[in-house]
Amino acid sequence: MHPFFANGSRILVTGITSIHGWPIYKRLKAVLHSERLFGIRPPNMNIPGDKNVASICMTDREELERIRDEFQPTHLLHAAGVCDLDMCEAKPLYAYDINVNGAKNILSVFSASSYIMYMSADLVFSGNNPSVLGYAETDKPDPVSVVGKTYALAEKEVAKAARHSIVRLGLPMGDSIQGEKGAVDFIEGRLKRGLPMSLFHDEYRSCIDCDDLADAVISLFSMEVEDYFTSAAPGR
Repeated sequence: MHPFFANGSRILVTGITSIHGWPIYKRLKAVLHSERLFGIRPPNMNIPGDKNVASICMTDREELERIRDEFQPTHLLHAAGVCDLDMCEAKPLYAYDINVNGAKNILSVFSASSYIMYMSADLVFSGNNPSVLGYAETDKPDPVSVVGKTYALAEKEVAKAARHSIVRLGLPMGDSIQGEKGAVDFIEGRLKRGLPMSLFHDEYRSCIDCDDLADAVISLFSMEVEDYFTSAAPGR
């Protein structure tokens, strides 16, 4: 076991039902005693049914404060947010509330006592002017979608924390907890039902297997890395 997981750290993970949060949460369950791991799922979810899991919206500051006071996390991995492109374009204020105001709540409630890692995405980049080697940590975000714009604003909030890191993920590919979320589930579900599907033909993104993603993120998390980490290929 990595020394980090044996030193009494208490880890809070938000967004445990997201396509990237679920594999991370499962990995942490395998190495941490249940009393040292707490997960937050969306208000309308009842899975997973683990004892130390609660359904909380990122905009509910009072509930976040309750979790802080009762669980007393030393480390927080923030994987919650809304990333549905169509939904966010149709409801930009909702996307801002969950992604940006949610990040503000995370920072104000937990930053004084916790190291915070934020799971952002390559969508903070437009893909219009990438280098031939892809994007790097030094590239300036220039998002074109509501998702990307709210992620970039959330990054700025998290960056105010004294102890933080921001990981910009590529496109996670793997199984979801619901069996109907993410690229793999979407394509498989449409094929099984003999239905057509709409796919991008002018978008190029780095993909990452969800299990590999979990291993990489937990490794970075255990080292309490600082600043930005980007894995993104040229876009459109």
